[in-house]
This record gives sequence, C-alpha cells and structure tokens, in this order.
Amino acid sequence: MNPRDPDQPLDRLRAADPAADAPAVDLARVRAAVDARLGEEGPRASADHETRAVPDELARRRRRRVAPWLSAAAVGALLFTGGGYLLGTSGTGGADAAGADSAAAEEAAADRSMADSNDGAAEPGALAPGTAESGAEEDALSYPSGQRTVFTSSGLGSTGTTAHAYGLDASGVATAERVAQIAEAFGMTGTPTEGDGAWSLGSYDSGDPVLRVYPDGTVDYSDPALDPWRCEEMAEEGGGASGSTGCTDPSGDAPAPAQAEQLLREALTALGVDPDAYAVTADRGTEGPLAYVTADLLVDGTPTGVTIGAGVSPDGVANLWGTLAEPYDLGSYDVVSPEQAVERLMDPRFGGVSTDVLPMEIRDEDLAAESGSADAPAEDPDTPVEGPAATAPPAPIDPGASIPWPVRQVTITGAALGLQTLYTDSGHVLLVPTYTLTGADADGETGTWTVIAVADGQLDQG
Repeated sequence: MNPRDPDQPLDRLRAADPAADAPAVDLARVRAAVDARLGEEGPRASADHETRAVPDELARRRRRRVAPWLSAAAVGALLFTGGGYLLGTSGTGGADAAGADSAAAEEAAADRSMADSNDGAAEPGALAPGTAESGAEEDALSYPSGQRTVFTSSGLGSTGTTAHAYGLDASGVATAERVAQIAEAFGMTGTPTEGDGAWSLGSYDSGDPVLRVYPDGTVDYSDPALDPWRCEEMAEEGGGASGSTGCTDPSGDAPAPAQAEQLLREALTALGVDPDAYAVTADRGTEGPLAYVTADLLVDGTPTGVTIGAGVSPDGVANLWGTLAEPYDLGSYDVVSPEQAVERLMDPRFGGVSTDVLPMEIRDEDLAAESGSADAPAEDPDTPVEGPAATAPPAPIDPGASIPWPVRQVTITGAALGLQTLYTDSGHVLLVPTYTLTGADADGETGTWTVIAVADGQLDQG
C-alpha cells in the first residue's frame, strides 16, 4: 500500500462494489418506503382480520415510542435490497405472499409527523390495496408463510369483461403556490421552503404546527398543541405538565363520529378538495380527545383506497395525512375472467397478494392492550420474553419414507372486481382493475388474495 495515497483502499473497495454501476439512491423514495415499512395492516383484509384488527392509531404511536430502532433496520433492508414494497408485496409462484395496504402510507405520514422524518415509492410493479396515508380499513399484518398453495375455483365466472384504469396526477400539488394555499388552509403563516425532497413549513422543535408536502402529492400536517402524544413529549422535554405547553387536555372527550366526519369535510373544503368526491367515515377509533377519520377517494362511486386520514379534536384538526393527487381516466381495458384470475395466483408473472397469514399469534390480551382497554394487563418492559418450550429431538425418519412437502389446497369461491394501486418504475401511480379473491382451505381457514385483472394483451411485460 502506498502510504501517501490514503484513498487507495477506498478506491479498491468501490471498484469491488457489485452495485457500483447501480443508479443513485433516490433518498426521498427510500425515506418514504422506510416509513411505510413501519406500517402494519391493510384495507383488503379478510373478514376474519377485520374482526381481529387492532385500532392502529394508538398502537402505532405506542410502538414508535418503544422501538425507534425499527427505522434503522428498515433503512438497512431497503438499501440492501434496492427497494421495498410500500403498500403491497408481490408473491412468487405458488407460495402465499402477504400484502400491506393503504394505511402503510398513512403510517408513513404519521411517522413523519412524529419524528420529523405514501405516499412514497413502492417497488415498481407492486400492487397495493391503497395509497395514501391511510385506508379506511385496517392494514394487513402478514408475511410469506413459506407454504406452497394450490388454488382452484368453484362457482366463478369464465367470461371476461372490461374496466377503466386511472392514473394519479400529483403535478399540481408540490408547487410553491399550492403549498402556500395548503398552509393557509391550516391557518399557518410563513413561507414554505423546498428541500430534502419536500416542501416544508414549521419545525417540530418549536411546538407550532408543521406541514410537509411531498412530490407524490402526499400532505403531512400536525398541530402539536392538539395532539396529546406530542403534548406529553413536549412536556417531558420541558420538564412541565402538558397543560403548561398550551396543549389540549389529553383526557378530554373525542368528537362524536358525525362531528368528526364534519370536521374532516370542512378541512377538505379548506384544502380546495371536494368532500363529496370522498367517502368520509369516522371508523378508526378514538384516542383521548382525538377521533380518527378517513376520506376514501371515490371513482364512479366506488372507494379506491386512495385516502386522506386525520385525527380531529373538538378544537380542530390535530393531524392530517394523505395524497391530494387527482385521478385521471386512462380508458377502458380488457379484464380476464374470475376463473383466469385464480389461475394467475399460481403464475409467477403475477404472484397473488395474500392477506390471510399473520406473522404471530395475536392473543386476546394483546388486542386489549393495543386498544387501550382498561382491563388490559400492564406490560413490564423488564420481563424476559419466554421462548418456545424445550422439546426432545425428532425421531429419525425411516429410510424410504416420503419427504414432507405440505401443500395447501385452497378453493376460491368469491371474486370482486375493483381498483388497486400499482407503482411503475417510471414513477407513475396507477389505479388498475384488480380482483379480490376469497376462499378457504380444507381446514376451513379463510383467506383473501388480490391479483391484477388486466388481460395479458394490455400489459407491458417487457
């Protein structure tokens, strides 16, 4: 080594880097995708999941406070793999694959508002149950089961049809003029600045309202004075009580559902958005003085999963996140039959997205604890986590015995044609015709899968 050339080892390392010729990392996309990886469940969950889902606003905030290292882990995973699914996971072959949903984007924006860190970019070609920050339903907490699955159909139609696809146009959102209008709608003063992949106004350190607007049309707004969690953090940092910071009383009552929905409709109007173009529902539960409301974009009267979510108090909007991108019609596309959609679940070109596999058993007491139930047992952070009970090693397999190769046989009996979000490698966000398929296996375990419905002749598979 030449001691007068200290950069020589670094040059050799760079030369050996297998990703040396890879495109430069888009930090804004990585950041949004990292945020989304901290989300949990999605809008196209099965009926079973809907009944077992955790009210995610409270759960998310709790998780943020106890596991900040997850962000670093997600960054490492994304940079190592070169991308990540924001709102969905594409499967491979016959293995079940799990999808996360629109609330993943909602989680991304909510995390940004808590940490001053959608919708971000997803891996190109990944189908997702929604975009923006927050679907009206719970996001799916699932992951590949490692199980091989064979799908058959029963009672489904064999005739194809046509359906429209749509694009989302965000070009008019992340501009100086539009961001200034958004800030004025929230009653903010000052001039937004552009940097770090977003338009920004305000700082979390000041305790004043904060606004972020991203290139994909995602808007992230929070008013710490109306957010009980932010109030607690500000009080802890200042060494005082939450009341001393000018915050809303975190023990107050949340608005009734009808009032909460009206507050979000008024906010949409102030933002220059037609609230009648959305299905507004206060179906996300409450947390202290906040009620969580979702506005789901409608196309031809059908919810799309493209959503705007908000936490509202009797005093106004505490936080709001979602996309203001506007849909535009791409025309009519040929759609395969439901029977063909089932066949696509086993086609590696399509790999259906499954929402039937949870990564861990969820116990009743876990659900109670996440929902804030008064009967929920308190968790001791110092209590060691119990591992699996020790067992004896398995007996040797007899020579010539069949090799274990479990295959799950699933019969699909239901098919609903709708729209789901698709991210392209060119950066476009599309709403494409997609089948949501429901079925059960021989043990009666139900599941829901989604697969793109557009016919092969109108798919660019190059």
